[in-house]
Amino acid sequence: MAKFDPSGNFVAQTFADGDGLLPGEYTIKVECWDKPPSMEPGTPPAKSYVPREIQLGTAPGWTVIVADDQPSVDLELDVPSK
Repeated sequence: MAKFDPSGNFVAQTFADGDGLLPGEYTIKVECWDKPPSMEPGTPPAKSYVPREIQLGTAPGWTVIVADDQPSVDLELDVPSK
C-alpha cells in the first residue's frame, strides 16, 4: 500500500509507513476518489478519478517485481484521469 502526494510521489509499505515491499511480484492498483467511498445507506456514490481497470489491477503492464537484493524500485506510471 502507498498513499501518494499531490505530485504523485509515493513510498510503498508492507507493515509501517515507508518500510517498502517484501520481495515478490505485485499487481499495481490505484484508487483516487473525490471523497472516501461509504457503505452508509443513502450516501451518494463517490466519484473515481482513475479508470476502472487501474482500480481493479487489470490494466496490462501494471505489475512490478521486487528482487531480494534490490534497495529500491523507481516507477513512472501514467494514470489517466477519468
